[in-house]
Amino acid sequence: MIAALKYQTNHDKDLLSKTPLWKEWLAFLTVFFLGFIGGDPFGGTKYDFLGFLYAPFFRAVYGGCLSYLILLMISPDPNSTIPYSRPTKFIRGFLSLPFWIPIATLSYSIYLWHIS
Repeated sequence: MIAALKYQTNHDKDLLSKTPLWKEWLAFLTVFFLGFIGGDPFGGTKYDFLGFLYAPFFRAVYGGCLSYLILLMISPDPNSTIPYSRPTKFIRGFLSLPFWIPIATLSYSIYLWHIS
């Protein structure tokens, strides 16, 4: 929330051009690998003792990296082009595909129907 408030008050909102490429790739790879690994990758192995470190930080790191990528995707002007070396170009392109529109409309409608 602090990042969103800072983004709202900042007049120069193009964060993507100011962000180093390595930070963006690190956040993308973290989200990608933590999404595949999931809840308890050390359960039942000889590294089971590492579960106490992984469990409390998994959701915080995953959510922080995902929020950072979303903030980078919405920061540039929609008409500007994003270089191909940045992962946000591919994520933004994938999430902008037209087949998401009926899924999003249906899920939002079910959400509203469920709430009322």
